[in-house]
Amino acid sequence: YTTTCTTTHLSEKLCRDILHGYKIYNAEVLIREDCTVDDFIDVVEGNRQYLPCLYVYNKVDTVTIEEVDRLARQPDSVVISCQWDLNLDVLVDEIWAKLDLVRVYTKKRGPALSAAASRSSSASRGAPASGRSASCPPSR
Repeated sequence: YTTTCTTTHLSEKLCRDILHGYKIYNAEVLIREDCTVDDFIDVVEGNRQYLPCLYVYNKVDTVTIEEVDRLARQPDSVVISCQWDLNLDVLVDEIWAKLDLVRVYTKKRGPALSAAASRSSSASRGAPASGRSASCPPSR
């Protein structure tokens, strides 16, 4: 049992008792962070997979600015207000970053494509609510 940091949740005896419960009697245990008992058991079982998460707090327009500031400073957190359209662009950026998404273009960028894109964007300003641009025929 060796630790590289101070542990507040685990002790050598507790680790030994947990390992004996899993019928592990000879092991070298190296703890590099202050993990909890549940974290240690998850490592011993080896069948847990942790996924990144993003905490999104909506309706921040109804709480005090101090509370919004406290929530926004927490790790992996985004505060938004759908009613005021507050921080929705930040939310989209955070989702892209957390999921490690990459945008793939199927056509090369060029003068013809950029001219067509500018025409379609100007035509789509008056697009119907269905999301189709005005120049697209309806799908069948």
